[in-house]
Amino acid sequence: MASDRTPLPATVTVGQHNHIAQESSRMTQDDRGHAWLPPERAFVVQFSADTMLDTMHMTGRVEHVVSGQVGHFHSLATLLSFITGMLVERDTVG
Repeated sequence: MASDRTPLPATVTVGQHNHIAQESSRMTQDDRGHAWLPPERAFVVQFSADTMLDTMHMTGRVEHVVSGQVGHFHSLATLLSFITGMLVERDTVG
């Protein structure tokens, strides 16, 4: 029986920064249970056209999928700050 499979993310290091890459092995969400990728922890990140991912110059927009709350970032630090803040807030509220 064929199943729809989602790639498993893997962390790779480029320079001094960790990045997510797609691993060649695949697994379904059912392989890890329903809590593996909860929607409350999902974000959409959109980088501006001039962003070079091999530098610290990153600008764009990030949106928390469930709440719809939007933030704009101008560095990796501000992107991670928004995501961390949303996750902490959701963990303390929920």
